[in-house]
This record gives sequence, C-alpha cells and structure tokens, in this order.
Amino acid sequence: MESTPSLEETKQIPNPPQKSCECKPIKKKFKCVIYDAEARYDKNLVKCVCERFKNFKYSNNIRVANLMWFGKHLYESDVELCGKIKGFVNKVPGAGVFNEKQTQGRVLSQLAKVFPEEFAFHPRSFCLPKDTDDLEEAIKANPKKLLIAKPNEGGGGGGIFLFKSMKDLSGFTWASECVVQRYIANPLLINNRKWDMRVYVMIHGINPMKAYLATDYGLARFCTEDYDTSDPNNILSHLTNYSLNKNSEGYVKDQDLDENSEENNTKISLDLVWKLIQKQYPDVDIETDCKQKMRDIVINVLSGMRSTIELGYLEMTKLKSVEHNKKFYQILGFDIMFDDEFNGWLFEVNSYPSMDIFYHKDKSDGTYDKEKSEIDERVKSTIFAEAARILIAKDESDVFEQVYDSQEQEGLYEDVFEIYKKLSGIRLGQSISSSKFSKLSKYLPKSLSMSQVDLEILFTKLKHSETTSIGLMGFFEGLSMISSSNSIDLSDLTSQIISNFD
Repeated sequence: MESTPSLEETKQIPNPPQKSCECKPIKKKFKCVIYDAEARYDKNLVKCVCERFKNFKYSNNIRVANLMWFGKHLYESDVELCGKIKGFVNKVPGAGVFNEKQTQGRVLSQLAKVFPEEFAFHPRSFCLPKDTDDLEEAIKANPKKLLIAKPNEGGGGGGIFLFKSMKDLSGFTWASECVVQRYIANPLLINNRKWDMRVYVMIHGINPMKAYLATDYGLARFCTEDYDTSDPNNILSHLTNYSLNKNSEGYVKDQDLDENSEENNTKISLDLVWKLIQKQYPDVDIETDCKQKMRDIVINVLSGMRSTIELGYLEMTKLKSVEHNKKFYQILGFDIMFDDEFNGWLFEVNSYPSMDIFYHKDKSDGTYDKEKSEIDERVKSTIFAEAARILIAKDESDVFEQVYDSQEQEGLYEDVFEIYKKLSGIRLGQSISSSKFSKLSKYLPKSLSMSQVDLEILFTKLKHSETTSIGLMGFFEGLSMISSSNSIDLSDLTSQIISNFD
C-alpha cells in the first residue's frame, strides 16, 4: 500500500488524487505528542496516525506528551494517572454509562414519553427483567411484530437475537439484564442489503460539554446477505455487526476489489454511502433527509445523557465538582440507520467504539488471520487527527462540526438535574435519600399542596424494595408522577421549582 501524504505535505501537492474520506490540509501547524503506554489494543492506530501525519509522534514519557490515549475502558484506578498529564485525555470519566444499554434506554424512553416527536428516533425499549410485564402486554397487543434482544453490557453483536413471543426468550435473559426493542422491519436498503452507520461524535468536557459530529467521516456497514424478513434467525441478513459478518463468504473487503469498485465493499465510508443513496433515491435531499436527522439525534441524546455522565464523573473521581473539565474528551460511536421513509433510528451509543484498523478472520484452530483494512485506517486515523486539531490547535475542522454546547442547549434532564443537585446538597452522589427527596415540598408550586408525607409515600413507590435511595432516573420518574397527578406539564413544573430556589 502506498504511504499516505501527511496533513502538512498535502498542502504541497497540486490537485492530489481524490478518494472517499481523504483528510483535508491542515489550517494551523501544531505538534501532538501522544502518550501511548496505555494505548493497548489501539497501538496500531496510534502508529498509523504518526505515520500518516508528520506533526504527530508517540512517546512513553508522560511528561512530554500533550495527549494521553487510553485504548481500554477507564477505571477509577486510572483517574490519578490522568491527572499527571498537562494536555488531553481521550476518555471522559463517567461516559462509560453509554455502554450500559439499560441506562441509555431508560433515559431516552423517559424523554420520549414527554417529547414523543423529538425522541421518536429511539425504538420503544424494555429493560428486562424490570419491564417484563410491560413487554408481555406489548407482545399481546402486536403478536406479529419482530423484537430484538441485546445483553445490557454486550458488544459486537454478541448475544443479540430476534424473536416474536415470550417463549422465544432464552433462559439467560432472566439471569442477566438485557434490553428489548421494537425491530425496525422496513430498513432503507441499498442494493437489497440492510446497512447501518457508525457515526463518530467527539465530546469535550463534562460541565460544560461540547460535541462535534463527523457527518461524512464515518462507516456504513452492510449485511453480507440480502434482506429477508421470512427468516429472522438469519443474522447475516439482519445484523450488520462486523464481528458477526467477518467470517461470512459474502464479506467483501478492500483487498478483494480494485480502486474503482469501493462501493461494493461490505464496509464503506459515509461520504460514499450518501452518493449511493442519491443514485438509488434521486429525489432525496441528503442534507435535510439524512444529515440533519443525524445532528438532531446527537443533540437530543447528549441533552438527555450529559447529567448522567456528570454523576458518573463525580462518583468515579470522588470529587464534589468537575475539575480539569477541558482535559477530558472522548470519541463516541452512534449506531444509526434509516428506514425506507427516511426516518432516522438510533440503536445505541458506544462509549468505546472499535478503533481497530485490521480485518480479523477466525480460523478453525482458534487463531485468526489479520490484514490491514484501508477503509478503517483512513477513517479512524482521520477522526483521531481531526479531534487533536480541535483540541490542541484550537482550529476549525473540515471533518467535525460542532453541534452541541451544554451551556446553550436547553434540556429537560438538565433542569431535573439542577433540582436533584439542589436537594442533594454539598454531597452530590449517584442517589438521594428519602429525607432529601422530601425537601422538594419547599420548592413545589403552592397550588399543588403536596406535603412531606405525600412525598415520602411517593418515594417509597419509586425506590426498589432492596434500596433506601433513588438515582437521577428515579427522581425524573418521581417528578413525572407529580406532574401527571396534578395535570401540569413536566417542563413547566421543573421551571417553577427552579424559580422557587431564590
């Protein structure tokens, strides 16, 4: 494979050959030294970035680095190490909550009840075993509808299956938590194949938080068999996960094709998929029918989840407030698809999207063959480099566009969180007690006339039998019950409570 010119070198080349997702020339010169001692599985990506872009180099000396790249999950034991670097760390403490499918599903489901149009992108979800009765009722109401079950902390498609009836649920479902969602049975097909998108979003900071979306520099992933609703057990027709499709005889990778046949790959870049959609559906406006819906999904998800991330940060760091806010950033992977009416659907957000730049094909002896993936190398190294451009060079990016700023974005969960913090007092944590919840009576509108006793009764309904406190999601549910029982809009209720703080 020919070496790719660096960001700075591309400025010297008149009319360089164009290929999908080529990185544009840098606007400002900057140097980035990457501390890669904790890069683990992402060492190949770090090496690739330093080879492609000559303004990057890596070092195992934390004192000279201005970017620390963790290629693993971030744990409490890592937080002290993060404090030793003067530059940036590519993990946001607390953002691991996105890998908890139940938390993600519950937050978005709560918001969908209040704002059904804005959060219509999230398929109705059931968190098992908690929502088993609700799921059973939904199946009775629509016995022919397909559903999809996902393990709560699963990844790469492991353990996912389609089903229609309660008896189809495997026994392990009840022993471990999982999320069940309505299956979108009318996907937008390209060449008769189902596909979805891995969309990359960079979040920077916790409070305040900014977010940047790469609308063209993502990956479109295709099933390796034609779409067929008659056989829900054929996962290669229904699930796009690379880990499931990579061993299929139908999997087509870069090395199998010449340069002019890139569109036939099983995995292609987003800018190319926009061209294929335009070709197959000429009346579609890509900007409004596709890209803007991606932006709306990202904005609404982060508006709902940011406060949960902050709580996770405070719990992980054992701090009372956010410190070193601008130090932390993270690349998230939003998994989005469109149906045949161009409605956008979010399946999940991944805290730790794969940054692997190799194909791995399993062998019968338990080992695997490995070869470099040009599309993964091109897209992921560009995402890496452009994030550093924003952070270190303070430069505008041709790849990322800012779509979210928590200081400017209003959100119901943010208002609920403000009330939650007021009741929590100085010791803000993952949950609040009955006595703190009862303090809400001081700030409720007088027209509601709810006493501390009324709130104590409500608190008992909200908490699980084995616990003595409720978390932010339980608190949201409590305010929802107060608004419903008093026929007051939840947004109006939170606004009135906050106005009474003074």
